[in-house]
Amino acid sequence: MFNREKRQEKRERRDAVKAQLKQQIKPRPTFEQRQESSQRREERTAKADAREGRVAEHLHALHSGTAGEATQLGAELLYLPSLSGVQLQIHDQVSRADKCFTRWTAYGRHDKEFLGMAPTNRDVRFGGVSVSFLDGEKITQEAHYWDMVALLQQIQAP
Repeated sequence: MFNREKRQEKRERRDAVKAQLKQQIKPRPTFEQRQESSQRREERTAKADAREGRVAEHLHALHSGTAGEATQLGAELLYLPSLSGVQLQIHDQVSRADKCFTRWTAYGRHDKEFLGMAPTNRDVRFGGVSVSFLDGEKITQEAHYWDMVALLQQIQAP
């Protein structure tokens, strides 16, 4: 009788532990669930890559002067008229459904007047960040933040 009661207690404790573990441990996803999750992730990545590609193309066109005045949406880039041969190197891009953040470095030659300062014919390099607001496929607005102090130091502004 004593052994029977001990075995019953052990069974009850074991069943209680199993029930507790069953509540705490999530079941593994099935193969189909893993495939669906992977497919959703790939679709999100493809959409983000497409958004970032559109923004990168627009920024390159804007800095090379081929985008035209009508496509500049937001903050004016004061340095564009005073630099020639502007090249843009994009370092990072992060996008969400309606925004794309781009960190870049611009390279160019200061060969035209900049804010009343005579051209120096010096090669300059400075960084910046652009925030592009998107509505579906279209860029609706932009804000550009760039390091004007670095540019002024390189052209040795007074």
